[in-house]
Amino acid sequence: MEETATAGANTSQQQADINQNWRANRQNTTGQDNAAAPTPQARYRRPKTQEPVPDDLTSTLIHALRTPPYPDCPICFSSIHPSQPVWSCSPSIPVITIGPDVAAQYCWTTFHMKCIRAWAGKSVREVQDAWRARGEERGGEWRCPGCQGKREEVPNDYWCFCGAMPEPKPPRLATPHSCGNPCSRVRESGCGHACPLTCHPGPCPPCQVTTQLHCYCPRQKPLMIRCGVDQGQGRDLSCGEPCQRMLACGKHKCEKPCHKGSCDSCAVVDQAKCWCGKVEKEVGCGVGEEVVSITINPNGQEERWSGRFSCDNICDRYVDHSQPFRLWHPPLPPVMPHPLHHALRVLPACGHACPAKCHTGPCPPCTVPMVRPCRCGAITRSIACFELYVQGEGDGAHEEREILCERPCMALRACGKHECRRYKARRRGVGTSGEEEGPGGLHECDLCEERDHKGPCPPCLRSSFEELICACGQTVLEPPVPCGTRIACNYPCQREPPCGHPRTPHTCHGDDLPCPPCPSLTTRPCACGKKTVGNVKCSLTADKISCGSACGKLLACGFHHCEKLCHSGDCGACVLPCGKARKLCLPNTHPCTHPCHAPSACPEDTPCAASVTLTCPCGRLTQTARCGRSTVHPTRTHPALKCGPECRVAQRNARLAEALGISDDGAKGKGVVYPEEVMGFARANARFLSVVERAFKEFVEGEKRTQVLPHMPPERRKFVHDLASVYRMDTQMVDQEPHRSVQLIRRIDTRVPAPLLSTHIASSAPPPSLGKLADLKSGAWRLGARLRRSKGPAGTALGTRHPGAGWDANSDSECGRGDTAQEGPVADNWEDDV
Repeated sequence: MEETATAGANTSQQQADINQNWRANRQNTTGQDNAAAPTPQARYRRPKTQEPVPDDLTSTLIHALRTPPYPDCPICFSSIHPSQPVWSCSPSIPVITIGPDVAAQYCWTTFHMKCIRAWAGKSVREVQDAWRARGEERGGEWRCPGCQGKREEVPNDYWCFCGAMPEPKPPRLATPHSCGNPCSRVRESGCGHACPLTCHPGPCPPCQVTTQLHCYCPRQKPLMIRCGVDQGQGRDLSCGEPCQRMLACGKHKCEKPCHKGSCDSCAVVDQAKCWCGKVEKEVGCGVGEEVVSITINPNGQEERWSGRFSCDNICDRYVDHSQPFRLWHPPLPPVMPHPLHHALRVLPACGHACPAKCHTGPCPPCTVPMVRPCRCGAITRSIACFELYVQGEGDGAHEEREILCERPCMALRACGKHECRRYKARRRGVGTSGEEEGPGGLHECDLCEERDHKGPCPPCLRSSFEELICACGQTVLEPPVPCGTRIACNYPCQREPPCGHPRTPHTCHGDDLPCPPCPSLTTRPCACGKKTVGNVKCSLTADKISCGSACGKLLACGFHHCEKLCHSGDCGACVLPCGKARKLCLPNTHPCTHPCHAPSACPEDTPCAASVTLTCPCGRLTQTARCGRSTVHPTRTHPALKCGPECRVAQRNARLAEALGISDDGAKGKGVVYPEEVMGFARANARFLSVVERAFKEFVEGEKRTQVLPHMPPERRKFVHDLASVYRMDTQMVDQEPHRSVQLIRRIDTRVPAPLLSTHIASSAPPPSLGKLADLKSGAWRLGARLRRSKGPAGTALGTRHPGAGWDANSDSECGRGDTAQEGPVADNWEDDV
């Protein structure tokens, strides 16, 4: 792949040289012709001056993308025109770095979207096939042809350079492939300041915002610097004055200029003695441990000095220990010479040295910790030395006692077949003498009458002199009964099943074996307990019976409901998307896409990825853009679209039609033609038709540009969509199932048609009669059934609107949001009760 990229780069360079030579020859030929026959206008024409292009990468990329000849795609070697979707090597798809401390590098090269998609997809498939050939299932990766950076995600969508708008359509003077809005890319430095440029290719320039920071020294002098200056390599916040921090010696202060980090050690040199007072030399200030030494010489005179280091000589001073000759050590408290200072006692039991100071009489018990395994070898224990040894039988003899544990011994018994399973037993073959255990040892096998035998046990010779009776009582074995005899009864089992169903035919058996499961079909509650499932086996437990519907229980987060199929037990932690409305996006109800994080508030530090619809002032042109609001840009707004030539033509035609009295419905005065599918649905849903016509009329006569209707089933959404086209209104679907609804968008030619669909149906001839079949399909039959179902014991009327039941034909609040300015979805719905 690297050879292919290199060959492509060489071919591209050769093609660029050929094009440049051809343009130069053409300019020379044209210049000679013009010089031979100059025109009068050319004599006084001011020569054109080309503005110099800045040498930074961002300006070079902008100039190359907007100025012909356009740059070539490194994959197909074709020019990249402004109208062609592109992808650039940028942090929109991060590269795979070697380690966490290695910074990611990007080449910002621009490619055709179709070329880079095919390039990356082919590379990913080849890597996956290579891993699969080795017997491993791993994901693939691909390399950028420009910088060879590895990535796993394949680019599939066309976005602007800052990643704020899909399918960008920049204005005429903006950079191609940009959204024309301020750059919303997060700076790599993480300072939080916004980029001052509009959406652009290449890296963002260093941040020029001036910030105030303090210097390193204790003065904390404020310094004014630019935010983006030397941030990657570390800023120099030195004020230039002496540091004046107290050094480690505690006597002198640091005289170096204001610096970062800890100060150096003190450079002052002092004359000091060693701890024994024999050597004196120069040492650094604060080096060593300064201790006042006091001793009494053999003449009884007291000597006192301050020692700070060791001279590595023998001390030769009298101390209260039994070690008169010790190498260098800090001074100890002075004592008078002791007659026992030359002896070091050894304890007779363990051989350890006595840890006490020089003393007379017997030594105290030895407290040296000893680590010994237990008798079975399962654990080790640390025990004091004097607790490990006990007095033996001989004079002065000591024996080491065994350590016991509280675990059962897992060694095999003497038979070689059974495990010991006894407490405080010795491991097989591990004794004080290291020999094998003989008969009658700790691992003697007493599970059989013949102790410690090898191989299978011989038959038991004992017999029972009691009758052996089966469970049903119909088969009896007379004594004597040999040990281990099992009775076989061929009579049917007489036990009654606890469920009450008829017995399943099977032979008699003991109490240690259960009866076969009941095969009868019955009705049982499902695992979630909401429904009762029929025709299930009686032997099945409730946790194995599923009704096939969603659980629906409220999860621990208190906001979502369980979407798993019918199950038993706990629903588990909530892993669903949050779905709550982002506060920064109000009045739009864009959902939070993070995993459920209740009861904490929604994190809005990432830009909102929901799409919003931008319209021109007349409502004729529409465009979709990403919302992009976050804590960094809490009040981000999108500029409104400007009306185009088509909008001005439509407005001019409307003014001319209004001035000349021309009707939009046609010069011949014919009424509106409704599709047959719309008329058929309206005949079967007369009440729903009246609700829709009243909502459309209030929207047309109002001043709102858009309106979101309550959610409704798919067939009703299709009817509203088809009928809105007759009213000359644009529609689009909003929200997700089951709350999906229709949004109405006003156009410049929106009007109420004449005649209305209800009037047209009432005046048209009735459809041909089909007998009882037509009665079953008619709306009257369904309306009558609904009337019978809706009547309660108190005689509740059909037209009564219950809370949360949607729009009713007799309700006055079916116009969606006629009395509010909010344009998001509402909780009302157009369900079957309309």
